[in-house]
Amino acid sequence: MQVAHHLHHIPPTDMDGIDISRHQRDIDWSVMLRGSYSPKFVYARCMGLGLREDVRYLEYIDSAQYHGVPIGTYLFYTNYNKNFLKLDADTLDAEVDSTYNGVRAVSGSALIHFLEFKERVDRKKQNLLPVIDVEDQSVFDFSNDKLMERPYDKYLKFNIFILACLLRAEYGERPIIYSNQRFYSRFLAPTFDDFPLWIARYRTRHEPSPKSDLPFPYAVRPIIWQFTDRGILGGIPHYVDMDRFINGATMETIRVKVKG
Repeated sequence: MQVAHHLHHIPPTDMDGIDISRHQRDIDWSVMLRGSYSPKFVYARCMGLGLREDVRYLEYIDSAQYHGVPIGTYLFYTNYNKNFLKLDADTLDAEVDSTYNGVRAVSGSALIHFLEFKERVDRKKQNLLPVIDVEDQSVFDFSNDKLMERPYDKYLKFNIFILACLLRAEYGERPIIYSNQRFYSRFLAPTFDDFPLWIARYRTRHEPSPKSDLPFPYAVRPIIWQFTDRGILGGIPHYVDMDRFINGATMETIRVKVKG
């Protein structure tokens, strides 16, 4: 996803899945799936920073479906966006926070992301739980073209929680929350400790846990570990994020169990 690069190139040993975006370019799915370490699951990004559509998303979804690969969708969450400034007064039941130059706050941000997700994602073409990607750039203030100042973390938590509730109502299950270990510990814990978590932690062979990086919340048991963003896989002409199940998670953990 969008976290700082690993220093080394990583082979796909012990890899369970990958997550992809336009950065992976033209993927040869036949070559990728013929390899010794083909992914058990794939997540594709439907929108990136600032709600921008990922130009490869529909292509990746259709290709995965054609080749019978379990596929799911992740959205990159942007806390504030210029689009929010264009909303009419009657569009959302949300207050205006004058602290941030009239940008519509909290529930408006979550609702916009949810509506964009619903419009772009065809549930019938995928069978994995949706993922909310939350990290440093998620708190970028597009109205002022800079990172937001505190207390953006409380708005971020509120928005992510509302978005997660909307997705749960849509899918019948809680979405997966993705973040890197440092950002999660500082800005999202403990609100989402009991959610299914997908945590990025690089430059180590130790999976994310309280013992590996205090003060990571002791109660947290992530289901997926993104162990590199410099993976090399046949059929993909660019580095790719690689992920593995941890803490007893399996494919059944991330499958959508409620029919749409």
